[in-house]
Amino acid sequence: MNHNVIDPGSLEIVVPKGNESIRWLEHGYPSALARWHYHPEIEIHLIRTSMGTMMAGDGMVPFGPGQVSLLGSNVPHNWISEMGPNEKTSIPNRDVACQVLPNRIQALAQIFPEAMQIMTLLRRGDQAIVLN
Repeated sequence: MNHNVIDPGSLEIVVPKGNESIRWLEHGYPSALARWHYHPEIEIHLIRTSMGTMMAGDGMVPFGPGQVSLLGSNVPHNWISEMGPNEKTSIPNRDVACQVLPNRIQALAQIFPEAMQIMTLLRRGDQAIVLN
């Protein structure tokens, strides 16, 4: 067994509604969405409340309320909240996520050349970037 290989997690299948380009979702913790997983969509992720550990790619960093992260396409990730002994068993409305496929951003850049700057940032986000 190779201990240097990181489990890529499970593939999250994101099924867009109709012809939408952007998926917006909110969820609490624990949640079926709060697990080690990856997907082809780029994700901007906001933590509204709680503290814990963010895992993305091969890195781990602490998180707290207000953390905004940019995750590149197919980057495995998860946020694990610390649940103290005096806390509830769940944290409602912990996360907000916005997901978009990279080809949608590229198409936008073809129409609006200014959007090419977004592509530069996304290339840096091939892992994960904490924006605040």
